[in-house]
Amino acid sequence: MYRNVGVVAITLFFPTLVSAAAIGFSGEPVWISNTPIVEGETVLIHAALTNGSNKTLTGNLVFRDGGRGIGSLPLSLKAEEARVMSVSWSPKAGAHEIAVELANPSDSTAKRTEVLKVTVASKDAAKSEAAVVAGLPNLSTDASFTDSQSIQGLIAGVSTQIAEVTAPVFNTVDTWRKSGSNFLSAHSSDAKIKVAEITAKKAALAEKDTPEAKSESRTLTLWQILRTLLLYIYQAFNLLISKAGIFYPVFALAFFFFLWKMWQRMRRPSYDY
Repeated sequence: MYRNVGVVAITLFFPTLVSAAAIGFSGEPVWISNTPIVEGETVLIHAALTNGSNKTLTGNLVFRDGGRGIGSLPLSLKAEEARVMSVSWSPKAGAHEIAVELANPSDSTAKRTEVLKVTVASKDAAKSEAAVVAGLPNLSTDASFTDSQSIQGLIAGVSTQIAEVTAPVFNTVDTWRKSGSNFLSAHSSDAKIKVAEITAKKAALAEKDTPEAKSESRTLTLWQILRTLLLYIYQAFNLLISKAGIFYPVFALAFFFFLWKMWQRMRRPSYDY
């Protein structure tokens, strides 16, 4: 029992290690190097594959945008090997459905297809958004969500029994994390727009040299500081929740600290009067 607890603790503290517990794709392994995407930009489409078998996995990795080909890469993964493969992509504005297929795999049990839906903004829309947030601190409200698949894969590579027990817990927590991240992203965007509106009002008041305008400007400055602070708080919590590599180690530390405090309390001598 203590050995199993130690294994789980190690996997929580080192989530970035890669396991080759699956064959082919696992979880949601396809992502874009940079989001949001604006037409005319060149980004990378990444696909993560693992080979948990004892034989070399071969095939061709084919990237498509709808029915149009993006690129194809030869694949050769040795036993217990994992690798991320990438192709460049310069999309047009609009909705896209990226399909990545492992064609002609040497192992028929390999998971062969993954699909990622992406929306590419037009240049005009990007310029309009940039105008709205002009004058704000250089903060990103996009915290790309990462799930716990790498952690679950590591656990499976050490103990399949523990992986089966912990998988529902990880999946449930990931669902809560995703909802929380979406909530914080929406409020971050709202806070950013509010700060932009306050900045615009202050700029208009700067042209008026009256006591009333100066008083209102001081009030707006106070609100600007508070709104900006709130924006930082939203984004800090979003970063904590959305990144599995940050959330689970912090959660593990808090959990073991709680257990340690409980153990200390239980060891305190009790006195009967």
